[in-house]
Parts: sequence; C-alpha cells; structure tokens
Amino acid sequence: MRRPPPLHPTQLYEAGGELAIFFVLLRARRRLRFHGATALLYAILYGTLRFGVEIFRGDAGRGFVPEVCRWRRW
Repeated sequence: MRRPPPLHPTQLYEAGGELAIFFVLLRARRRLRFHGATALLYAILYGTLRFGVEIFRGDAGRGFVPEVCRWRRW
C-alpha cells in the first residue's frame, strides 16, 4: 500500500500569519498617514503571506512548487 507524502500544516501557517498581520495592523494604524492605508497594508501583507503558504501546499493536481520550478533539459 502506497503511503501519502508528508505534508506541511498550511492551515496552521495561514492562521499564525493572519494573527501576526492582525497585530502588525494594530500597531501601524496610528502611524499611517492617509485614509485607506490600513487596507493597503493588509492587502500587501496578506498577499505576501498567501505567496509564502502556497509554496508549501502539496495539491495533487498542481504538485509542489519547488518540484515544478526545477530547470529541465528538453
């Protein structure tokens, strides 16, 4: 019987990253200088978080990103 490959707990990475973003936004909201800066900062931080988490996801259809990005000789 074939064993599934070991996977990263990406849901926990996502939850921890969202919690970190929350605390960053709490600290930064008084220092931001224009309306909408909090939303812009959230969008930047969340996009960065999603990019980082997606690297560790192991979907069967997509495969792992590091495996897909290897240079291949054609």
